[in-house]
Amino acid sequence: MEPALDVIGRALNGDEGARAFLERTSSIYVLDVTDNSNPKTYGCWNFIHQALNEIERYESKLLAMLQQPKNASPAATATTAAATTTPTTTPPPDAVRDALVHHVRLLASMALRVARRPPQGDRAIVATCISNASDYHCSPSQSQWLFDLNLELREIVMGRIAAMAFDFSFHRSQSGITSSNGVSSTINHGSSNNNNNGVNNTKSGGPQSVFADHVVMDTFNAILAANAVSTGPSAVRHFATEWIIPSSRNIPVSALISIAHHLALEGMRPASPAGTMDMLQQLSIPISSMVLVPAMADAATDNSNEDEMSSGSGRDSHAGNSRILAKALAALNVWCTATTLTLPQLKHISSKIHLDIVDVLNDAMYSDSSKVVDALADFIEHAMESTFEETVSDDRMNQVRHIINVNESAFRASFSRDQLMVIEQKEMAAILEQLVSAVGLQRIRFLERQNQGDVEVCRNLARVGKAVSATWIGLQQKSQAAGEPLLQHVPERGLLEFLLKAAHHPSVHICGMTLNVIPSFVSNKNLLARELIPLLQRKAIMPHGINSETGDLTLVLDQYGSGVDEFLRFRQTVVADALRTCWEYEPEAYIDSCTSAIEEFCTAGTKAETTHNLSFHLEAALFCVESLGSFLDSEEARSSFAYSDQFSRSMAAVSQNTISITSNPLTVMRLALLLQRWTFWFHKSQKLGVVVDLAASTLTYALQLGELPYAQGLVEETNSNPTKEACIAFEELISVSIDHFTATDKLSALLALWESVYSQRMDGRQVPVESIEPLGRGVCSVILRTPENVQKDAFCSLLACTKQSVDHLMVLIRDEADSGKGRSLLPLMGGELRLLAAIVKCSTTSHVGTVDMMDEDETSPVRTGLSPHLAPVIQQFWPSIEVLASNYCSNRDISSSMGALLSALIPITLQNEDAMAYLRGISSVVSSMLAASPTDDVEVFDEASQFLKEWIVIHGKDVEKTASSGMTVDSSCEEMVQTFQKALVELIAKAEPCLNSSLVDLQVQGQGEAAFESRPPPSREAEHSSFNCLRALLDLLQTMGRLCPIYLMNVKVGSEHLIRRVAGSSVVGLSASDTSLARTSMLFLTTLCELSTHDNEAVQKAMIDNLTQIRKGVVTRLLMGFCGKFVSTLLSPASQLLHTLASKMALRLDFETDMVAILKQEYFLLGDDAKNLTLSVFRGCAQGTISATELETFLCQVWKIHRTDDFSLLPSSDAVARLLQRFSLET
Repeated sequence: MEPALDVIGRALNGDEGARAFLERTSSIYVLDVTDNSNPKTYGCWNFIHQALNEIERYESKLLAMLQQPKNASPAATATTAAATTTPTTTPPPDAVRDALVHHVRLLASMALRVARRPPQGDRAIVATCISNASDYHCSPSQSQWLFDLNLELREIVMGRIAAMAFDFSFHRSQSGITSSNGVSSTINHGSSNNNNNGVNNTKSGGPQSVFADHVVMDTFNAILAANAVSTGPSAVRHFATEWIIPSSRNIPVSALISIAHHLALEGMRPASPAGTMDMLQQLSIPISSMVLVPAMADAATDNSNEDEMSSGSGRDSHAGNSRILAKALAALNVWCTATTLTLPQLKHISSKIHLDIVDVLNDAMYSDSSKVVDALADFIEHAMESTFEETVSDDRMNQVRHIINVNESAFRASFSRDQLMVIEQKEMAAILEQLVSAVGLQRIRFLERQNQGDVEVCRNLARVGKAVSATWIGLQQKSQAAGEPLLQHVPERGLLEFLLKAAHHPSVHICGMTLNVIPSFVSNKNLLARELIPLLQRKAIMPHGINSETGDLTLVLDQYGSGVDEFLRFRQTVVADALRTCWEYEPEAYIDSCTSAIEEFCTAGTKAETTHNLSFHLEAALFCVESLGSFLDSEEARSSFAYSDQFSRSMAAVSQNTISITSNPLTVMRLALLLQRWTFWFHKSQKLGVVVDLAASTLTYALQLGELPYAQGLVEETNSNPTKEACIAFEELISVSIDHFTATDKLSALLALWESVYSQRMDGRQVPVESIEPLGRGVCSVILRTPENVQKDAFCSLLACTKQSVDHLMVLIRDEADSGKGRSLLPLMGGELRLLAAIVKCSTTSHVGTVDMMDEDETSPVRTGLSPHLAPVIQQFWPSIEVLASNYCSNRDISSSMGALLSALIPITLQNEDAMAYLRGISSVVSSMLAASPTDDVEVFDEASQFLKEWIVIHGKDVEKTASSGMTVDSSCEEMVQTFQKALVELIAKAEPCLNSSLVDLQVQGQGEAAFESRPPPSREAEHSSFNCLRALLDLLQTMGRLCPIYLMNVKVGSEHLIRRVAGSSVVGLSASDTSLARTSMLFLTTLCELSTHDNEAVQKAMIDNLTQIRKGVVTRLLMGFCGKFVSTLLSPASQLLHTLASKMALRLDFETDMVAILKQEYFLLGDDAKNLTLSVFRGCAQGTISATELETFLCQVWKIHRTDDFSLLPSSDAVARLLQRFSLET
């Protein structure tokens, strides 16, 4: 191959040198002064021009070789082959052509990239090339000649590309190319059944050049559009009005559509020149009325005269029209997105050429092409969005102005946003009437396509139906709120029938779309709810099957590929919402239907297959009843519940049947969930005995599921936990009627149930401790309500099993310590400690309010002290806790469970020596964990930090008193603070080695920037450990800053104040790759900024001094993040921090000076005008005229504009111009 093709070929094969050459060729120019009197530059356009020549020569030589007569002399054939390719063995012609397609695609991609650079950009690169020449100096005339020559070459390349893109005969040959097997090798441009290379072998003559590949042709059109857009708005107008539109009858339709499509796409790029969007809006009328809408109308009626069709057969003609229609719909959708053109505006424009765009859309619904209906659905979904906008945007106002062709002052004087909104709503109402009628007519065709298995057409028709219906509902609600109803409540029956037919489709995706909107049409004036109830009940049944060999239950994918997770989400959201709507309008029919279904399905058959099917049907029926629980959350709804008889019948049927329930773990879990939701009914109906028995049976069923061979698979596949849900049901029942269980016999029965459940876990039933934890909490809450003389024995009984399990595990761990097997038991030990922590937390949490948790005057839980009857029982665990803390805290299960337990044990009051002894003991365990854990053990550090955070939450006020002058505190409080400070110092000492890369000395760094100049950066593992430790520490210190700032200000590490040192580290954290660390750093620094106005003068001064030193570093990193570096989740806390820094009076000194210096950095790429605007915005923050929300809006726009690759083009871009216009007016 020749040089350019050779480089492209090697780049395609992964050659790094070739790829680097192409990259450099795209971005730099080389000056050739071999002849001083005739200097030349070589760059991207030279390379593209040469490559196009080489491809044409290569194809010509290949054509000559293939046209050699079969009886040609060997010498002639050898001569032609040698001229064609270098290798001694000539590859098959079709293989060579296929490979060449990829060469042309890569070349086209390169050309698209450089076409997005404006001519001024090319000129600047050439000027840089000339100025960098050290041994040669061009005269001004020579430089201008080089500039002109490069621009001329760019225009030549564009002319060649335009010729290939707009004239398909450029690629044709009368005879075609016959390959070695005698078949004509052609490339069918744009064919819907092309292979990956866009190459087909057909017997008809036709397109044969590799330039006719459909990907290449589309990229060529994109190149032409990108060149026009990058050159400027005037070039866009010239390209559209002088080239495209006048030649619309001569240029192939597909090329016209592609050009319009790419003009809009290029115009939406952030780096498009200023004024591009306005120019596209000016072109909306000619582009839509002379290109897109006529092309759609012709293609929708199979009248398109497309030159790309390979033959005139009816089938090919119809396929060609389908391609054109799909392309036109996609192009129109993109154009409307770029210009904010709305469907009512399109209808107005199309009426000028005696076409109705809505009729064209209605015709497109009848297409049998999935691509057409998909593009139609995309367009209608986008077109309907404008109805839901609260106001008319500036861009839409500008588009309307161009449509009616008046100047801006006259337009503003004649039209307001509200007037335009009313006008478009009325026009949209008329359009919706047409679309509703058209969608309704699709109900017969929908069934036909469904019977033919055409899922894509059905799915997209459902999308259209959903979009039209949702818009109907939204417009109706808005017009009714305004007092001028434009639409009736229920559209014509045809639309509802279509939606119902789509809702019956077996695909979850298709029926889910329509079930989202159908409930909105339900009212007391129709019987739609009665039609929906049986449909929804069927949709609630999980897709299931029975293994023919084993007879086991299995969950199955539907024939359309929907998985179990998708079905569960669909049922829990879409189906449940629709069910609640049906209940609201037809409660009696709903509950009667569900009751009858439950009674029927509880009559289990004798055959296993029947029982299995019934179990899934019963699970669905229980789901339908369970869904009402959330609807009846309010006391008013409960008191008006008039269907207790039906619900009693349902529960009686469930209580009498075990086969349909116990044969399916999902049915067991559904019953448990139902009991959770309907606890109010059992409580109000005085049927506690019934529900307790039923809940106990449900828990027993759940524990016995392990005996079913298929149960584990079903549970894992659905991510279910029947045992846990059954325990939660028991906990809910206890919470609403706790006094019922405080009787001696009831408490004994409850403790016996707990012992039975726990014993099954210890017997190896594989029941996780998290599953039975809710039941333990429930029993604990009952014990706390019993008389004092009962509690000690009851707590001993409650924790006896846990104590036995912990002692047993400790023996095994100690005995197997040497072999390493003991460590495999640590997760089990961690589970026991988590259970103990949950019970302790329950005992130290009290609901202040009424006994009845279901009453509305219930208040939030508050922290209370540990029960004196529980404390001795906990003390029995202490030797094991100390051993685990000293020897095994590096295990994640042990450290996490230990942290939860110790946090729960922090005493709430310190009025006696026992409480202080407890606190000292807890602190000692934390110290042991820190001392025993490795330096890089992030988990232990995090748990210790959370423990100290909880300590501050409980005792922060007392800690602050000891640091405040003039406040008297007792000795126990002083000892508590000393104990806390000792633990805090140990924590910081533990963090120091891990945080060396982050805790940098501010005096050395100056502005809190990372110090990697004098030492190598840390490894990835060390960086991860450092980030996690810093995040945990900042989270703790932020809490201290809120609750005890005076104390925090005085904490020292050695001779240095802790807040000073960590403040510098938080600056480093702002730009960390760890998002959670960056967010925590922002919140911490925001807290420090807020403390700069604290009532205490010493706190004020300390915070101001620290923030003044790091302020420039903070603002630098934050603005760098807003220049495209941050992830989106950090934008809100970062803007809040910046606003706090700018608005606090004490921090304003030299702030503007710092901002000026920061904005001069190279990472702010929006130009000088945008810099001045940014300064103006921050000045408004300082003056109090710009709120935090307004600053966030501005900075989010800055961040969004920076998220592009065309950095050099941003200052003159349309996005920046619109930013300046919008916020200059607002500021």
